Order: sequence, then C-alpha cells, then structure tokens
Amino acid sequence: EAIKSEQTEAGWSEVELFDGDYFWDRKADHSLLRPTWKPTKRDAKAHEKATGELETVFENHGENNWQWSDRVTKRVAKINARIEKIEARANIYSDKQKSGGLALLRYVNGAVELHYLSAKTKTSEAKGGKAEKKADQPFSNAFVEQVTRTSGQALMAHLCHNPGRLNRVLAIMAMNGALDGVEGFIKSVRKEKFSHDIAMPELEDRTPMRGGDRNQAELLTYLLGLTDEELDAEIGYALLPRYEIGWAHGGAIESFRAIAEAANFNLADAWTFGEEELSSLNGKQLLRVVSSLDRDADALAKSSKKEKVIVTARYAQEQRWTPDFIRTHEPIARQTTKALTIREDESDMADEITAAAEQLAQEQAELADTASPEADAS
Repeated sequence: EAIKSEQTEAGWSEVELFDGDYFWDRKADHSLLRPTWKPTKRDAKAHEKATGELETVFENHGENNWQWSDRVTKRVAKINARIEKIEARANIYSDKQKSGGLALLRYVNGAVELHYLSAKTKTSEAKGGKAEKKADQPFSNAFVEQVTRTSGQALMAHLCHNPGRLNRVLAIMAMNGALDGVEGFIKSVRKEKFSHDIAMPELEDRTPMRGGDRNQAELLTYLLGLTDEELDAEIGYALLPRYEIGWAHGGAIESFRAIAEAANFNLADAWTFGEEELSSLNGKQLLRVVSSLDRDADALAKSSKKEKVIVTARYAQEQRWTPDFIRTHEPIARQTTKALTIREDESDMADEITAAAEQLAQEQAELADTASPEADAS
C-alpha cells in the first residue's frame, strides 16, 4: 500500500495492485509507456559497469538461474538491484504520461514489479475515430492455447506408456535446463471452450512419489527395485509436469515435433478433433478448415454455425485432421488421395448439411418434449 500511495503521489492517474494471473490480461490490453532515458554521468557509468558484470556472469555460468550456485544467485541479485535503482532514477516519465497513464504493481517472490502503461486500451479507437478492425486469425486464442496444452500432455503420456531410452535423454535435458516446453507467461482464456482429461498412465503396482510419508532413503530403495522398463516409465511420469505447452511459440512447438518424431508419436492417434473443440472457432475459421480438407467450403457458407461445426467435425474425424500449428503427421487426404474415398460429386455437401439440420431439429424436439407439461406429468 505504501508503494501504491507513492505512485499516486508521483502523479499517476490510475494505480492497480495485482497478486494473480489477471495482471497479464490487464497488461496485454494496454500499450507500454516508454520513458525518456536521462541518467546523470555517474549513473550512466554505473549502469554500464553493472550490465557488464551481469554479462560476464551469464558468459561464465549461463543464463538459466536453476544452474547457478547460491553464491552466483546472490551476486546476480545484487547486480540487478543496483541496475533497478539506477533505472528508477534515470527513466523519466513526463507529467502528460502520468496524467493519462496506468501504473500496475505486481508481487513477485516478495518484491514488487512496476509496469507503466497507457490508460487507453489497444482496441479502443483507431485514427479517424473508427474502431480498429480485429485481425482475422486462423484459429481462436482459446482453441490454440487449449490444443497446444492438451497436445503436450498427450505426448508425455505417450512416453509413459512407451518407456525407453528417449525418456532418459529427456530427463538429462530437463536436469540441464535444456527441455524447454513449459510456457509460464501465457495469455489466460477466461472461459474454457472445451477441456480434455488425458489419462495419466500408472504402473500396475506403482507407488506415487509425491506426498505420503516416504523419506528419501525409502524412495531410493523403491526406485532401485524397479525393472529398467518400470524405471523409464517413472522418468516419463516425472517429466509430465515439466513439459506442458502453454502457448504456440516457435521453440515449444519445434521441441514438441522433435520429441514426437523420436517417440513415433502421432497426435491423431491420441486425439480426434470433434464438435466440442471446433465449436470454439468462428464461421470463417471453420470454412478454412473445410477447405484444408479438400472439401467445398462455399457449399457450406450459408449454413448456421452449428451446422458448420457438425459437418466440419465429420470431415475432420474422417481424415484424422489436426491443426497445422501442432500437426505431427499429415491428414489422410494429403498422405494419399486414394486412402480415403471422397465423393467427387460436391453436390453431396447438401446431404451433409441436410443431415446436420435434421440432427439439430431432432435435438430441439427432444428438448421441447422434455420441457413440455405432458413430460412433467409422466
């Protein structure tokens, strides 16, 4: 509260304190305010010296803090503290920025992070007073986030079901900080469009290693008594929380595909996309999926959203389709046209739409019957 009052007294029009994930949504809605860098000669020299010390530490000990000793960790913390004090003095925000700005404060490991943003939202108004047009995305954010997360879980579950040398390799990479699959700072989707529970494999007589009263000596004895295959499966299970794709950034997807190839893992074998997932896409996105499956999207264009979802799901399941951003294998239609019998007469699309409409009508009729007085009386 003292820091919050300090920011208000400094002239910031709006000050918010966060201790949760909503902070990232708030930060994503606004533009970062850039201060004017005005250090004194002494501060400029001290800043150059401190950043040079930090670069030397990174060169000698790496940039991953989980690899550092306590001595290196304390040294980096002291250098960063010096840099932050200098930057706090040398980064000058104008009175105009403060009067129309937003100060976000966030607790991180007992300390407070400061972020200064423009009070106007990014999507408020464009030049000329017209609202900015939302970009046409291939897939919705909710779809991308949840598909990548579930795909990562499915891959690691596959490694537990199929233990082997790869599990040991990934364990070594994880211990050395080289297994980059967890994305901590992701955009939160406030309302889940769909969710899937990937079955976590358990050994028949497996004793969970988390919790309980087992001490390290007992755990060591237990692990030494496992067969090689059981031990590899335990390694895979230990890796599960270490590899979960949160957002489809390049590094995580590249790593996902490399591991999938080495493990002979096909996402289409673990997950068939259906109506539940596809319902989080809009009409244009659904038609784009239909076109990618070599079907006539124009014939489906005037159908309702629900009808588009039903038909698209049918085609996706026929061809074992997976989204291109997380795809491990091509759909059946692209592997070989002869592998799947696709009706050449695209007028049959009308049959698909009619069937979807009849299915909708039947569902609505069943709902109406359930809600009728006669149904209540019975």
